[in-house]
Amino acid sequence: MTLPPERVLVSSYTDRFGREIVLYEDTWYDHILDDHAEMADQLDELELAIAHAERITQDQSFASRQCYYRKGHLPWPYDRDYLKVVVELEDSSFGRPLRGVVVTAYPVEAIPRRETRIW
Repeated sequence: MTLPPERVLVSSYTDRFGREIVLYEDTWYDHILDDHAEMADQLDELELAIAHAERITQDQSFASRQCYYRKGHLPWPYDRDYLKVVVELEDSSFGRPLRGVVVTAYPVEAIPRRETRIW
């Protein structure tokens, strides 16, 4: 049996609830930057969106995901948009603290009304 390769950590953040949120190299380079070129050089903004989110919502499609939003800190032409960071929350069974993994991040013009507000 072959074990999957270990994921390389880019960074680890703490959200306003004290949860550790991690970003892996494959997510940052192979998904976020490949699909959302406007996110280049925005790693600091991603951290701010997690640590100082203006709103956190329940993802409308996945029960195990939450969306973090922070507005107005991206460069033009996205300077009026929200940065949306989608986080997959891991199962907190066996007494482990709840932790999250960044799934994607990209600018959006508005927070979808269909997403239920958590914070």
